[in-house]
Amino acid sequence: MKMVASRNKEFLITGGDGSFSLISLNWENRRKYHGFLIKSGSPPAKRFVVFSGIKEYIDGKPVAPDTFEYPNRFITTRPKITRAVHLDSGVMVSYEVRSGQRLVLRPYFNYRHMYDVRSEPGDGNVKVTSKGFSVSIDGNQIDVGLHGKYKFVPEPKWEMFEYEIDMERGESFRDYNFSPGAIEVMGNFGITVPASARPKSADQSFEINATIARENNRFVIAGYPWFSFWTRDAMIYTRYLVSAGRFNEARQILESVYRLRREDVLPEFIDDRTGQPVYSGLDGNLLFLSVLGEYIEKSNDWEILSMMDPEALIMPAIGNLDGNLFLDTKTWTDTIERRKPVEIQAFLFNSLISVSKMIESDDSARYESLAAELRKTFRKEYVDSQGIKDSDNDVRVRPNFLFTAYFPHKIVSPQKLRKSMKLVLSDLITPFGLRTLGSGEPGYFGIYQRSRPESYHNGTVWSWLVGPLFEAVKYAYPSMMDEVRQIVDSLEKHRWSQGVIGQINEIFDGDAPHRARGCPAQAWSFSEIERVKLLGSFDSRPGS
Repeated sequence: MKMVASRNKEFLITGGDGSFSLISLNWENRRKYHGFLIKSGSPPAKRFVVFSGIKEYIDGKPVAPDTFEYPNRFITTRPKITRAVHLDSGVMVSYEVRSGQRLVLRPYFNYRHMYDVRSEPGDGNVKVTSKGFSVSIDGNQIDVGLHGKYKFVPEPKWEMFEYEIDMERGESFRDYNFSPGAIEVMGNFGITVPASARPKSADQSFEINATIARENNRFVIAGYPWFSFWTRDAMIYTRYLVSAGRFNEARQILESVYRLRREDVLPEFIDDRTGQPVYSGLDGNLLFLSVLGEYIEKSNDWEILSMMDPEALIMPAIGNLDGNLFLDTKTWTDTIERRKPVEIQAFLFNSLISVSKMIESDDSARYESLAAELRKTFRKEYVDSQGIKDSDNDVRVRPNFLFTAYFPHKIVSPQKLRKSMKLVLSDLITPFGLRTLGSGEPGYFGIYQRSRPESYHNGTVWSWLVGPLFEAVKYAYPSMMDEVRQIVDSLEKHRWSQGVIGQINEIFDGDAPHRARGCPAQAWSFSEIERVKLLGSFDSRPGS
């Protein structure tokens, strides 16, 4: 697949430790996250920009790629230069250059956390080595390997980059990067960071390597470039693996996440700066138990329970129930206040049934009874002639009621869910997913505004919600499946024509033309689209 190397499209390739390469197709640095090597110092966190870019010249004039050939080749047509990027334990940028061309490269390096920018030049030095050269930035050494026929001329200097996308997002966008000198290339050539790296040249697949390894653990990066590990995102991704029959990967993630528990509570996320888990809320426990139950049912791997205690994970939720057996805890819409959210009650119900099936004690009947009581009070307090209520404090139209059908054990009947879907879905569906608030509701934001955090969940479209929509349609409203298919088709076209090639944005504007925004390569957006395609038997091809 070939396409124009537009500055508005991006290339992403990921390593197995949280490291990644992300760059515009024309190799322009437009984000502070752009670079050929953003390296994880403590997987999946502490990621630092190390190899930030390359500027190229022929006869003193700038040159850049004009064609991108999927998955990892960047081509200048005239004069003909072909480049490729490979990433594994390190990164290699390779060049195929016709003889007689005088190509000069000026590489740039940095050593800063990917969230930051360098506001002034640091202490930068370069030393020629037998393998290439070594760069020192503020005492941090970066060994660089040079391969092929070349001439390196040390000309150290700091240069300020301005990142256009970060400026538009209202973030710091001026950043000093260090160039150690110029490299005159005389034929085929390669540059590796670190110098010892020999990355594999295997093709990049459609699926980014969202799972990364750390010691005996496997985690999920919630989204590139700026998200680290998040439990809720990891569970949505793991559910896709289960649906695809990739049970070994799913089990590794479940085991790894379980090891992170503290006082029987799973973390919300791992902080990328500190590398430490952050504990806040109980929805991670409920999602974990729901996915674990589905994993056991489909894989028949009951042995996993020898190292896990599902009862211990459900107890923090049971200990915080109110008189109606409802739970109030943090959920995915974390920028707005929604008390006792509808999806939390649905996840709790599914978790109680799942735990009852996973244990072999007399308490199994207790959890079944608790689930039955919860369903009874839920139908009394959340379901009425107007549909299914979103939360205890918000009666506005939102998509979260669809989660009542998301997992196998459903808290409402198909008739009640279908009635709610008929009433409100027309105000929520867009070509790229579901609005988080009906367009006719007070407080609706048609354009996502980063300076207004509440806009994140008050009208902004989330692409991953096609998953809950699919489950609800399958359960209660099968005649709407064409609408689900149309969203999948729109997102498939988007992933090959905009943003990060092959990936799906986290969010889109609620108003047309529904501009893509937020994280440009989101794991649960990708995994929910793939899961829906798989379970719905939707035929979708790259670029179709």
